[in-house]
Amino acid sequence: MRFIFSALLIALLAFVAGYYLPWWTIAIAAALGTGIIPQRKIFFSFLSAFLSVGLLWFFIAGYIDLRNQHILSSRISNLFFHHAHPLALVVLSALIGGLTAGLGAWCGGLLRSLTSRKKQMTFGKFYGQRS
Repeated sequence: MRFIFSALLIALLAFVAGYYLPWWTIAIAAALGTGIIPQRKIFFSFLSAFLSVGLLWFFIAGYIDLRNQHILSSRISNLFFHHAHPLALVVLSALIGGLTAGLGAWCGGLLRSLTSRKKQMTFGKFYGQRS
C-alpha cells in the first residue's frame, strides 16, 4: 500500500509542479514525495517515481500528440530516427521523465536515510569498511 500511495502522491506533485514550473521540478516533487511517504528500500522509491511520472508523461504527451494530429512528433521523430514514429517520441519523453523523477526519488530516499534518527550511517559503513 505504501508503494501505491507514494506513486500517487509523486504523480500528483509532479503534475502540479509541471503545470506551473519548469520540467525538471518533477525531480524535486519525487524527492518530496519520497520524503513524505518513505519506502522500505530505496529501489522501491526509484521504482514508484519512475512508474508514476513515466506513465503520467506518457499519457500527457500522448494526449497532446493526438490533439495536434501527430504533426510535431512526426517531424521530430523524423529527425531522430529517420522515420516518422510519433509513438517512439512519446515513449522517449516518458522515459526521460521517469528517469528524472526516479533519480530525484532516489536522492530523496538517500537523504531521508542519512538524516533519519533510526539509522546513523558512518563513513566506514557507507564505504564498506569495517569499523
